[in-house]
Amino acid sequence: MQMDKQLKKILEEKVPAFVLEVNEIAQMIDNEQNPLERKFIQQLIDKARPLYVDAGNDHLHLLSKVRILELDKQIKEDVPLMEVLETIDNKVDSNYDTILNGKTDINKYHKDRTELERNLHRSQANDALVEYDQKFVDTLRTNLEIVRDFGFVLLKLTEEKMDILLTSSEKQKAKKNEHLSMYN
Repeated sequence: MQMDKQLKKILEEKVPAFVLEVNEIAQMIDNEQNPLERKFIQQLIDKARPLYVDAGNDHLHLLSKVRILELDKQIKEDVPLMEVLETIDNKVDSNYDTILNGKTDINKYHKDRTELERNLHRSQANDALVEYDQKFVDTLRTNLEIVRDFGFVLLKLTEEKMDILLTSSEKQKAKKNEHLSMYN
């Protein structure tokens, strides 16, 4: 039951809020006059890092719920539902890799940039650092768009099957209690 409450919160509140926050960051990048300024990049990192951490946790939670449902004997017999669950499983699993890559890029940015700065001669430093910053901002934007688009897909996939995702564990508990009451 606790897992269902958390899942419902993820699907009804956190995923839509995440999509909106990612859009906000993307608009920040688009509207910024100087998107390669270090202060601005730090703002992006500060906004994106917690999003990636939360999204990673939510993906693992959703993945565990879907895999529990895939093991249910009654659900295995429902071919259309199993196809939806397998689709969700595959998409969540592949998107989790994108989230991990984005989080890794964010965590490595300062270290890699400082290392690049140290290894370059003064005449080379500005161009190379601008290029590095541009690549980072572009990669961050691309990753955020992929994750945002996945949010839309996830909402669409789960919208139709939300009742099954949320009530399956209740049915399992009822069966377990029924089974236990037979022996009491």
